Amino acid sequence: MSVRKRVRKCGLNKKQIVYDAEVFIRGFRVEYKTFESRIEAELWHRDTKRRFLYGDNRPNPSEKMTFKDVVVSYREQHIARLKPVTQQSKEKPIEYLLSGVAPVKPDSLASGY
Repeated sequence: MSVRKRVRKCGLNKKQIVYDAEVFIRGFRVEYKTFESRIEAELWHRDTKRRFLYGDNRPNPSEKMTFKDVVVSYREQHIARLKPVTQQSKEKPIEYLLSGVAPVKPDSLASGY
C-alpha cells in the first residue's frame, strides 16, 4: 500500500500532518492525492487501485433495483462459474424465490425487522 504520512511546515512553529496516497500500476504512478486523514487516504487508494486493475464494470446499486435484478446478477457472476451439477442444485431455490419476491426492492427486505 502506498499511503505515506508527511509533515508540512506551515509557519514558524506550525506543522500540518497530511497523508499522500499513490497508486502504482506496473511500476508507474497513475494517481496521486493528498488527504488530511489516514482512513480517507486508505479508502481512496483501495478504490482507485481496484478501479484501475479490474475496471469499473460493476453496476452501482440504485433505488430502482429489484430483488430479481440482484438474483440475475448473482446468476451471472457466481452460478455461471459453477459445475453443471451444482448449478442445478442452486437454480431450484432461486426459482422459488423469484416466484414470490421478484418485484420487491432489496431495501424493503432489510428494513422488515
